[in-house]
Amino acid sequence: MKTGVIYYGGIPNYFPQGQSGRLLLNEEGLIFRGPHIDSYHIPISRIRGASVIKEYIHVVFVVILAIDYFDGKGGQRTLKVRIRAIGWPWVLKRSNLWIEEINRRIKKK
Repeated sequence: MKTGVIYYGGIPNYFPQGQSGRLLLNEEGLIFRGPHIDSYHIPISRIRGASVIKEYIHVVFVVILAIDYFDGKGGQRTLKVRIRAIGWPWVLKRSNLWIEEINRRIKKK
């Protein structure tokens, strides 16, 4: 799976929120690619789960895909991205598909 996203946080030493990037999911893990950062890889074995966060930001309804994982040092982190799609219903639908696929791969492992 792959999709365009807007980065909100969760990668160590990478702070610029609101940057566009790509999220890819394969059998080995999750990969985030964004500007000014090399590909950030999270192995499936380190992913704990995924969920949707619904927030109102500046009077706009925002759906954020949150992926909980352990970093290389064992610390708990949450990668937060917004799926790029037109309209929050489509963002919510696509985010839920990502959650289902991530959770399926976690259980499969």
